[in-house]
Amino acid sequence: MKYLVTSIAILVLSATAYADNFTLGEQTFNIPQPKEFHRLTKDMDPAYRLIQQIIDQRNDRLGYYISKNDLSKAKAGDIPLFKKYFVLKVSKRLKNARLDTKFFTQLKNDARQANENDLKSLQEKIPDLFDKTSESIRKEFDLDTAIKITKLIPLKPHRETKNSFSYSMYINYGGKIGGSETESFISATATMLHIKDKVLFLFCYGEQKDLAWTRTASRKWEESILSSNR
Repeated sequence: MKYLVTSIAILVLSATAYADNFTLGEQTFNIPQPKEFHRLTKDMDPAYRLIQQIIDQRNDRLGYYISKNDLSKAKAGDIPLFKKYFVLKVSKRLKNARLDTKFFTQLKNDARQANENDLKSLQEKIPDLFDKTSESIRKEFDLDTAIKITKLIPLKPHRETKNSFSYSMYINYGGKIGGSETESFISATATMLHIKDKVLFLFCYGEQKDLAWTRTASRKWEESILSSNR
């Protein structure tokens, strides 16, 4: 139950032979799945149905990628622990717009200057988003749910290229599902990726001890996506 709460909490905020194709505006993207991870699909109920209850008013979620171990559980009809996973998103407002290099350069500059303030602003909006997500889960699964994030600790941006901008954070959360309460601390890395005049948002999540892994895994996924869309 602990990691189920984790997965829901972070989603409100999150090289392989397999790949997915997504079309945004007039552009089609070939997105390789992170190595040893697989996209959660509709046939994996109730895990997929649970993820659909997550409220994100600013972004569309294109893919939610889980580990091989979690994949077998999801296919068997269970809700996995989700200790490590990836999320691919795109801005609802900008997904069909043409975003040139000048725009992305300004976006990086804004992110560099406002990283900490943006997270603080997000934290102020979190209660409402979590209330809506908890209510959606209650209606869909008839399950008493209350999730909250108590603290976001943003770290300074650690990587920047002409096509990308990455920063990490620690997240302290708490909540209950079905009467079971929990509290924990996790790590995450977020990357803005400029590709084919679009901006994709890559998120990688792990346990508190996995900060270095989230950074390395995010970078490998970023490089794989760029290589597949030249």
